[in-house]
Amino acid sequence: HANIVVHIETEPVTVEMDDISLIRVISNLASNAIESLSIGGGTVRLVCRKVDSNVAIEVHDTGPGLPESIRSNPWTGLSVGKKGGNGMGLRFVREQVVRNHGDISFETSSTGTCFRIHLPFVK
Repeated sequence: HANIVVHIETEPVTVEMDDISLIRVISNLASNAIESLSIGGGTVRLVCRKVDSNVAIEVHDTGPGLPESIRSNPWTGLSVGKKGGNGMGLRFVREQVVRNHGDISFETSSTGTCFRIHLPFVK
């Protein structure tokens, strides 16, 4: 059981990423977050806000954190952190963000993970 909270702290803006790619990026991160809660439940929180000339999109979860085996570099596509995964999800996410002049980072611990995306908005 996962509680999902969405918090939008900005008026609508247009970012430098096409709609389909943006949906796939957020969907991938949210799906990973929800799957991390499959055993003990918890909360997934999506936050969107303006930071300078960027839009920050954050996906937080209260799961057990990324597996130690992929914490140093989850972007390679070679490491699979979940059963049945192919390891390509986070690689795809990073490629899309970087291709669209953004950046992505994460923090993880035994009490949860947060992925942060910054994408420039179109003025």
